[in-house]
Amino acid sequence: MSAEPQHPALRDAWWAFLEARFTDRATLAAGLAELDAPALVSLAAHVIVARNLVRARDQGPEIEGQRLNPLATEELTEWIVGKGRASWRSCLGAPDALLARLYARFLEASSPQLLGEIFHAYTARGAGDLNDAVDAYLAADA
Repeated sequence: MSAEPQHPALRDAWWAFLEARFTDRATLAAGLAELDAPALVSLAAHVIVARNLVRARDQGPEIEGQRLNPLATEELTEWIVGKGRASWRSCLGAPDALLARLYARFLEASSPQLLGEIFHAYTARGAGDLNDAVDAYLAADA
């Protein structure tokens, strides 16, 4: 396991939120409904940065001789982030074999799609484009 990287978008409060709320879709949706638009942007940035620290979307693990495609890599790494800080930390710098085992668990899980749920909560507020808001948020943190 690698040391935990530091990034301004990574927030202790979001790890606690995910650990408490990423249990099922209804629980996550209820938690997201309590957040205002700026908080949803911050949470989305947290998820994106944390997911990318596990693996870049174009560097998915090799599973049975084939590299996992970028979309599946994003889904896997978002799921890992949703499982909480300890799970995320254990996957930083993880070998393909570990990520392949986790991918099999991910496929069996009925977990919500984390960024999809955040996107839905954000757009329900009529707050504009979440991608643009996250880009601006991350640029301000840089």
